[in-house]
Amino acid sequence: MIQKTDIEGLLLQTPGQRFSDDRGFFQETWHRDELDELLDKEWKHVQENQAISKKGVLRGIHVAPWNKLIHISSGEVFSVIVDLRPNSPTFKKHQSFTLSQENANRLFVPAGCGNAYYVVSDEVVYEYQVDKYYFPSKEQGVIERSVVWNDSELAIDWPDKEPLLSEKDQQNPTLQEFLDQGYAQEIEKNS
Repeated sequence: MIQKTDIEGLLLQTPGQRFSDDRGFFQETWHRDELDELLDKEWKHVQENQAISKKGVLRGIHVAPWNKLIHISSGEVFSVIVDLRPNSPTFKKHQSFTLSQENANRLFVPAGCGNAYYVVSDEVVYEYQVDKYYFPSKEQGVIERSVVWNDSELAIDWPDKEPLLSEKDQQNPTLQEFLDQGYAQEIEKNS
């Protein structure tokens, strides 16, 4: 089942019934036709990505000009999505979710929304599909941008105030700097 969230275009997909026995379990985790119906177009991904992170790691807030379909293969994360699309009715709003192997929930994140997660379990296998190819430099195409994880204007209530961050994520701009530099418009234009 797919349901709308408090953020325009952000969708939460919950799995079907789980059938368990002494061997394990079987569960349908998603149907593309349901997603297509809500999107009013066919979901076509061109690239799949996987990140493995340990407990206490925080990744994000990353903003990209492509749509993402996120799921967790192993472990658990505290996931936060921030609407960074200036023309959206839910601009600057954020919403959090628990994504785990156990609940098998998936998030469809629309282009222009910021995506971040904090690893709650000992390790997580975080996987997502995207509908555009990633290019590491602007010369090759559109690139991903970021906003600092603890921006005071967003006031996200993270489970850890001192997470493990990459060097890059430690240097992300504030939301105001992100907006002043025109990154939101750049991503929106290339979405």
